[in-house]
Amino acid sequence: MNEVKYTYQRTKEDFMQHSIWHRLFRTKYAIFLNFFMPILAIGMVIFSFESIDEFTGILIAYLILFPIVNYLMVRYGVNRMFKKQNLEFDVTTFTYNEEGIGISSPKGDLTLEYNRVHKVYVTSKYIYIYLDRQNAFLVNKEFVGEPNIEAIIKMFNENLIPGTMVFKRF
Repeated sequence: MNEVKYTYQRTKEDFMQHSIWHRLFRTKYAIFLNFFMPILAIGMVIFSFESIDEFTGILIAYLILFPIVNYLMVRYGVNRMFKKQNLEFDVTTFTYNEEGIGISSPKGDLTLEYNRVHKVYVTSKYIYIYLDRQNAFLVNKEFVGEPNIEAIIKMFNENLIPGTMVFKRF
């Protein structure tokens, strides 16, 4: 089995993309709330504009504004976090091999076995490796290269415990 090794330091853009992905796109429920419901609400406005009462109008406005407010809240939170003076991201070296994922930074070393991985999402720019429902490692595909990305995905497919899935999304 191959070993894939790369060094990476997260940026504000990476953190922003991860936060937006986690909040707006990660689950089918989030996609439903952020995209299908506003389209349904706009359809309700178009086809029944004269017969909308006050409560229904407020509900429709909420459904239309929900994804916009959600997106703005994510951006505000990330921007506020990056304004802190003592914020720093370590340069981290990741090593993927048959033993697991080796993570090395100035703060210490860790080997994460594949059986600790909850889910893996593959998107056009990133791979999200979730350790539980909330916490994820982010792999920026630009820094790793396409042949290494395929090797990493192959390692996950071969080594993850049954029931753990590798999802490909947009």
